[in-house]
Amino acid sequence: MAKLISHLKVATQNNQQARVTQGLRFPVQIIANQTVTVQFQNAALTLTVTPQITQEGNIVLDLKVENNTPDFSRQVNGVPSIRTSESTTRVLVSDGGTTVIGGILIDSESNTEDKVPGLGNLPIIGNVFKRTSVSRSVQEVIFFITPRIMK
Repeated sequence: MAKLISHLKVATQNNQQARVTQGLRFPVQIIANQTVTVQFQNAALTLTVTPQITQEGNIVLDLKVENNTPDFSRQVNGVPSIRTSESTTRVLVSDGGTTVIGGILIDSESNTEDKVPGLGNLPIIGNVFKRTSVSRSVQEVIFFITPRIMK
């Protein structure tokens, strides 16, 4: 099953970097010298592209894809860890042609236990009063990139 999450357009000049970011920024309290400050950490999907037009009218693309997601199951002092995935490549594409960048995987698993308070903790018969479920999701983020020379 495939799902189109977003359709983005970005314009830039020859040899000038363009960046598209989608995600969240979460606050982190920093305590130093008895002073409390707040810094924001990024957890986002970012595509960075630098195009270069060749003499033949083709386009060389320097591409970088980063997928940084917060992992709230692994926290230090209430601050989530950041899971990172990154792909960097250089491709030659004709004007109006399409290239595909993939390999950014999102793999998540969660365990849930529902139980009747008190009865679910009883030895031997407690299992009758509780239910455990495991949920797993695997997604691959794929970018279809179609550069066009604007005249």
